[in-house]
Amino acid sequence: MVRIVLLLLLGVSLSVAYAEPVATLDRTLWPESLASHPGFNAASRLEIRNFAGELMASELVPPDEWPQRLGLPRVDMLAIDHYRAQSWLRLLAAFQAASRECRNCPQVRNVEEFRQLVMRPPTLPARLQGWQAESRHFHARYLQEQLTQAAQLPLFSSEMNTLTSNELTGFELMDGEFLLSFEGGPTLARGTTWRTARALANAGQNGVFFLSGEPLAQRLQSSPEALAEEYGENCVASNGMPSTSPSDLENWRDGVRQSRRLLNAIPVVTQLPWFRPPSGQSASEMDGQIFERIVLWNIDSQDMEADLSARQVADRVTTLMLLWRKGIIRWHDSGPKAAVVLPGLFQALQTSPVRWVDCRTFADH
Repeated sequence: MVRIVLLLLLGVSLSVAYAEPVATLDRTLWPESLASHPGFNAASRLEIRNFAGELMASELVPPDEWPQRLGLPRVDMLAIDHYRAQSWLRLLAAFQAASRECRNCPQVRNVEEFRQLVMRPPTLPARLQGWQAESRHFHARYLQEQLTQAAQLPLFSSEMNTLTSNELTGFELMDGEFLLSFEGGPTLARGTTWRTARALANAGQNGVFFLSGEPLAQRLQSSPEALAEEYGENCVASNGMPSTSPSDLENWRDGVRQSRRLLNAIPVVTQLPWFRPPSGQSASEMDGQIFERIVLWNIDSQDMEADLSARQVADRVTTLMLLWRKGIIRWHDSGPKAAVVLPGLFQALQTSPVRWVDCRTFADH
């Protein structure tokens, strides 16, 4: 009975089935502008509460139901519990930051007070009812994405879990700070990498491009100078070689050494001593070897998902920015959507609390 009452209070059903589509939310359902501190923070507080409601409801699911819910043969419940505990702390910090400039907002001092607040959903005006229903669906799907990743630890590593204190995910940033990161390139001359870099330059922004060894070697053979000019004021780092895999550390070291030599062949461009393991799969033995830091992400745009339009990608990223309020955003310059989405994203958030971090100074964090 307590379980049913709590679910009714939270407004969630826990009826999420596995194999759900990637989470996205139609942001046109939110009738207010995000282009101000009060507007962004108001939307942020409600997204945080909706995700927290789903997180709380997930605690009521019996452990033996999780394999079926997540579509996995087995799950690591300790990893799921760790993700939940870590998320409550992050949500508390995000909600406190979103409420700092609000006189009439409830002030919560710790996780327990925040949990009590989440159990009392606010009464929303009619104009927000459509958004509220879709937001709940978004956060249910997004939580499932996260738990599916967490449940496979430590068998499969991912961006969900840092293995050493030296790894960066984006949660190390200050409230409102976001770093743009791109992987999969470089593409052919005047390809999607060039279009993405041009979109950044036109907005006066930059990002970190994690370069894959094989396409980088091909571009260097034709014209290193043209490649350097393409990246302009951006930064470059390593995404390894195609054979880079933590399962074979000796070959991994050889591949990463090769990728570093290729990076050093690019003239002029700011090079960062960072490595992003392909698909976020790493091993603790990688820490500090060849590259100073492993850099992951905490906001995945899912821009390579074929079923998502550019508009849906933009809506997903915006919603996750409102939720976490800081982070490293993962894009792919090997696909076309980043160059399409970014100009509109910059414009929509230009007078909000969002601050796009200059990749050339990020290493100071």
